[in-house]
Amino acid sequence: MARPSGGDGAYGLGECSEAGPGAGRARAAVAPGFVPVERNRRVWTAPQPSAAMLRSSPLGRFGSAAEVARVVGFLAGGESSIVSAARLAVDGGTTAMLPEAPLR
Repeated sequence: MARPSGGDGAYGLGECSEAGPGAGRARAAVAPGFVPVERNRRVWTAPQPSAAMLRSSPLGRFGSAAEVARVVGFLAGGESSIVSAARLAVDGGTTAMLPEAPLR
């Protein structure tokens, strides 16, 4: 099951998991956005926090655990062999909308 870690722990994992050419399988980190699950029910069922979070999402909806899992599955498979030391934001574009986003 894919779960966001606290802080930037997942980012550090993705950044340093490959030591160099021929070092083995390349790795990447997944940085999921908010996914409504049972343990955070109080957030996504409360009208005000939920509405504010949805307004900040370019897609206007929450992601699902299945969507995050598909990205993890891609990274675990052979088709991602060129992906190395990357952090994939799986957040519906929320990160890209931040003022400090590099492409903004």
